[in-house]
Amino acid sequence: ERYEGVLVHALRAVVLEEDVELGDWTITNGEPWDRCRVGTWGDYTYEPTVDDSVCVMGVVAYQYEKYKIQPRGDSDIAANYVGVDEDDTIPDSHALRGNYPNPFNPKTWIAFDLPEPARVVVAVYDVAGRHVRTLVDREVIIRAGRHSVPWDGRDAAGQRVGSGVYFYRLEVGEEVLEKSMVLLK
Repeated sequence: ERYEGVLVHALRAVVLEEDVELGDWTITNGEPWDRCRVGTWGDYTYEPTVDDSVCVMGVVAYQYEKYKIQPRGDSDIAANYVGVDEDDTIPDSHALRGNYPNPFNPKTWIAFDLPEPARVVVAVYDVAGRHVRTLVDREVIIRAGRHSVPWDGRDAAGQRVGSGVYFYRLEVGEEVLEKSMVLLK
């Protein structure tokens, strides 16, 4: 109980269980002994999905003889953040690569290349050009390299979108690259 009230960060974790009890979910860094509960008291909209990559920040709470992280809101959870491909090659130019899989259901990975660190936007739009969801925004500087970010077929409100063609767009400075993908249900 001495850690109660401490603000902590769980970086590069993976959702292990979506609902252990009372709506709590668990994360891990991949080791069986390294599990942590995440509570649901905070006002956040993220719905945990097994194998999502997450960074969670929150206040430690001790309840019913268990420690847990209590995120305070959406800004305390970075789900499916931008991953760096293991390839150490630095690309020569900005590129938006094909998503995989395509067609997909329920999740796809959108890949892009950056020849130098940059603030980028990766967003999804429907066929009418309406914004569906921003996956990466300009708040974070992404390092040079090959990257991928997942999209789980949900809009900005967390609702599942319908089957159809969607466009994903990479914006780096003034440069805009766009490709299409198909969500099948």
